[in-house]
Parts: sequence; C-alpha cells; structure tokens
Amino acid sequence: MRYDRYRKSAAQRGYNARWQRYRKIFLQEHPICANCRNAPASVVDHIKPHKGDYDLFWDAGKQVDAAQISA
Repeated sequence: MRYDRYRKSAAQRGYNARWQRYRKIFLQEHPICANCRNAPASVVDHIKPHKGDYDLFWDAGKQVDAAQISA
C-alpha cells in the first residue's frame, strides 16, 4: 500500500513489547470474537482510532477482541 510507506513502524505507533503483553492478557480474558461471537479472538482492535493519542491507545474501554477473519 502506498500509505504504508508513510506510516510510522508498529513499535513507533505504540505496538511494542508492553502492547504484546497487554494483548496476550486481554485475549486470555476475552477469548471469543466480539463481532461474530463464535470464533476464537486473535486480534485486539481499537474501537475508536487512537491516532497517536497515548491515553486513548491504552483505554481498555475503547478496545474490543476480534477474530482475524472478522477484523
């Protein structure tokens, strides 16, 4: 994608080791996809795009679990 050339890296956008630990715990606590309520959850998605807002990025109330196929 052309857009990807201009994006910061995942780590620069906050998806670092801390996020990986958080993601693992979140998915353990929310194992079923919130979209289809059938498949195992494999993605933690931000309901509202954080666009670099650090507080919104870590707001657990603004995150949802989803299956890879539903995301």
